[in-house]
Amino acid sequence: MRIAAVVLFCSIREVIDCDVHQTLKSFDDLKPYLPRVWWERLSAPEATLPISIWKPIPLSRRDASPGNGLPPGSDPEYAKVDLLDRYNIDKAILTGSLLTVSAHNNPDYAAAVASAFNDYTLDTWIPTDDRWLASFTVVAKGTVSIPQFRQSVIQRQILNVTISWRSIKCHI
Repeated sequence: MRIAAVVLFCSIREVIDCDVHQTLKSFDDLKPYLPRVWWERLSAPEATLPISIWKPIPLSRRDASPGNGLPPGSDPEYAKVDLLDRYNIDKAILTGSLLTVSAHNNPDYAAAVASAFNDYTLDTWIPTDDRWLASFTVVAKGTVSIPQFRQSVIQRQILNVTISWRSIKCHI
């Protein structure tokens, strides 16, 4: 009985990449999902508060770039071949690249960008391969699109919720 259980366990093992940072080709990718009032702000420096830490080397993987001047992690078809197929990955959780958007000083803007990025991911990445699973980016100080979240969970497209630690006050 014990041997059968071990064999069964081994036969259902999957390789899961739990931290794939997909990104945009440009912030213009968010415009179809973002209220027009925020469009101009997308072109402002640090529009989504990129991680501002000292980096002696770039944090994005150059080998994940699809070429043609596009940023690494911006092309789902390239990532499918270069990551999922190449390394025989069964599932991959998309965690996004807007991890500091919660720290933006305008919570309404931050919530709109997070919601737009969620829709962009669901429309642009998820349909390209059944192995992609999404994270839902949430801004603690802003509003959350509960219908968007609920529908995506029902469709089994979202597995994870991502929230920036900088957006949460800790009282000790």
